Amino acid sequence: MIEAIKNIGELELTHLLEDNGTILDIFVEDPSDSGKYGTVLFVKLDKLGDGIIKYAGIEERGFRRESMGRYLYRSGSGARGADVTPTAKLTESKKTVPNKIIRAVSDAVSSIGKEDSHEYRDLENVRQTLVEAEQEIIEDIEKKQKEMGKEGSKLIVSLMISDDSQEKWVSDWEIFRKKFKADCEKLFAQKYNKIAAAEDKICAVCLKKTDVFGFTSTFQFYTLDKPGYVAGGFRQQDAWKNYPVCFECGTKLELGKKYLKQYLTKSFYYRQLMIIPKALWEEDLTSVLARLRSRLGEHDKDKKKSEVESIGHAEEVIIDQLGSMGQGVTYNLLFFEEKQSGSVFNIMLNIEDVLPSRLSLIYDHLKKVNLMGQFRHFPVGKGEQPFRLNIGIFNELFPYKTHNRYFLEMIYSLIADRPIDAKFLMNRIMEKVTEKFNQPDDEKKFYDNFIAWRYLQLIMYLGRLGLLPDLFKNNGGELPLSETAKYNLKDFPSMEVMFETFFAAQNGLYDHPAAKACFMLGYLAQHLINFQRKVLGRTPFKVQMKGLKLRPKDVRGLVAKIQDKFMDYEEGYKDNKDKFYPCRLEFELMSKYIQEAGRDWPLSMQEIGFFIAVGMNGKNLFTFVKEDKDNE
Repeated sequence: MIEAIKNIGELELTHLLEDNGTILDIFVEDPSDSGKYGTVLFVKLDKLGDGIIKYAGIEERGFRRESMGRYLYRSGSGARGADVTPTAKLTESKKTVPNKIIRAVSDAVSSIGKEDSHEYRDLENVRQTLVEAEQEIIEDIEKKQKEMGKEGSKLIVSLMISDDSQEKWVSDWEIFRKKFKADCEKLFAQKYNKIAAAEDKICAVCLKKTDVFGFTSTFQFYTLDKPGYVAGGFRQQDAWKNYPVCFECGTKLELGKKYLKQYLTKSFYYRQLMIIPKALWEEDLTSVLARLRSRLGEHDKDKKKSEVESIGHAEEVIIDQLGSMGQGVTYNLLFFEEKQSGSVFNIMLNIEDVLPSRLSLIYDHLKKVNLMGQFRHFPVGKGEQPFRLNIGIFNELFPYKTHNRYFLEMIYSLIADRPIDAKFLMNRIMEKVTEKFNQPDDEKKFYDNFIAWRYLQLIMYLGRLGLLPDLFKNNGGELPLSETAKYNLKDFPSMEVMFETFFAAQNGLYDHPAAKACFMLGYLAQHLINFQRKVLGRTPFKVQMKGLKLRPKDVRGLVAKIQDKFMDYEEGYKDNKDKFYPCRLEFELMSKYIQEAGRDWPLSMQEIGFFIAVGMNGKNLFTFVKEDKDNE
């Protein structure tokens, strides 16, 4: 991954130099704070003969983004400390002028010996002039602020020297450029009041012998905040031994990271996802980056709303676009968190060497499951309702604030093709299903009534990808997805054939008769509950289902209770047979499955509850003809 980031940074550096930029431009900060500070007040000095420097007043100019490198701004450490160069955001002139402008000049003079620069004498004269004219400069700035009104609250102050009508900005001074570079090197060399650097050592990135530094932290793979974390000893100044990186490579890594954050970082269900591409051939990197930016940029604009078969969620479109890039690239998918205004960068999950073909497979199966008849055209009343699956269902199961670790584990399994613990997943699913099952009917939203059906869609999807081998006895497989949206008994030779046709279309999920028995029990229970709700206005039998927390013996006991209720209602409405349908054939089929299942069921309590809940939700799929007189 580090090599991939460095290659991107190297490419960006080449473009920067081609545009007449310098390596220092990488570390330059925006003093306008993204346009909030739109005006620059230049403290103007005139250079006269014999090196004499004279204060010439304050000159107001608009901030120019294309001149960012010329301002050479970088904030210093602490509110009272000087910035790196004499360019600063104005707070109060009586504080900014002495603490930011004059002090920055003084620091530069002190950092460069007399023999090291031909500019030393001129800059020393500048310092003296600023000290002598300090009060006048403060008053002139305050006057400008008063004239500007509200606009005078957001100003930048910088230094300018005029010499024979030629303007010399901060970046035109070699002294300031050297100081700026030295300060940037401290990013890699100095931390915790320690300096970790060494001369003539091998850089871990470019493998060249040069000066190396120990606090390069493009991404925080490890910490050095305690001396004991340093390899080979307890001296933080020896941190360069852990990860020696030269200034040039550290710069390229920073530039690469900056590019990735700006163009290839997306929101993925409330998590930050950085997409780090690695071209198979380095010469193709420019093309790969251009295509990625174009595709992800287009996705940001229209979210593919015009696609009939689109999943309809931005995150799935990201997967689709990355998957369609061909086989000339691989990805590192880095989930991260930033805190304290970006000063803390925590890696939550890094999935390495992801192939586009894997992402394409994930997206293709998502579309296929969504096009499956029982989810695309689910019958509700006289109409139908589509159930669209998206990766966000993992976020529903494992929310960001409470279960983020498990969400990331699921995403890792999905992308890295690693099996998911079916028991763990089913436990969480049933927590959500029972929560909605026990909720009062008047508090439920539409999809709450069919929550098990939605999770069935997820189970089917993961089963087709082979990620639930414990649940799918034939590992999911590639069985055809049924396009049937509704099963009508008149289209089948028998009730059993109709249900078996449905079970066969579920990719082996109902491999054991116990699962089929639980589904049938769920169907019959829902039939009874619907009848009670319609006739009685309440659902007393629902309490008998123990919140779907049932064992095999509970299931057998529940069968007897349902049968008793059916017999009672059948007897009560024998003179009005259109009022109640006794489901005799369905009972016979359920009894057959229970007998075939035997005493030792391979289903956990959560699986039993899930299959029952799915049977309850799936009742609308089936149309049953009422029994005629021959069957009475």
